Amino acid sequence: MFVWAVPALVMVGLFLARGVYVAGRDFLQVRRVEKSVLEYQGQISILRDRANRAQQMLVRPSTRELERKADFLNSLIDQKQVSLSEVTLKMSRLLPDEARLAGLSAVPTKTIPQVRVSVEGKTVEAVDTFLDNLEQSPDFSDIIVTGQAFEKPGPQGPLVALKCTAYYTGSRLQ
Repeated sequence: MFVWAVPALVMVGLFLARGVYVAGRDFLQVRRVEKSVLEYQGQISILRDRANRAQQMLVRPSTRELERKADFLNSLIDQKQVSLSEVTLKMSRLLPDEARLAGLSAVPTKTIPQVRVSVEGKTVEAVDTFLDNLEQSPDFSDIIVTGQAFEKPGPQGPLVALKCTAYYTGSRLQ
């Protein structure tokens, strides 16, 4: 009478076992995916922290000043108006043998590029010769002396220092 019930129960048992097996496998796979998601969220959190620290560094005044100077130099390069190596070469041609270029930097301006120059010489005459050469040069204009120093004789002898600014009006700008 219930001969058909045994195979039906076996079939129901097999389907139930198969369902438990598939559910268990899917549960384990869901756990692995959840673990992977948590790992990626941790990595995202670490990257966000690093990005926040980098942004904080970018808003520091020193970084902003550096960015401003880099933007200025890049704009000059983009305009192809000034080559710092060209300015250095032209400036060094104006130096007498007894003087040396101690410093050269670009000053951000909106119109004609301006440079700051520091020169050191063994004698006052050497520094004066440089200043005369600079004033007579067609590549520079509006020279303003911003500082002078006379040091006592040392191991290399006396030292005369001069700091000035000038507009660079080199051949490329005319």
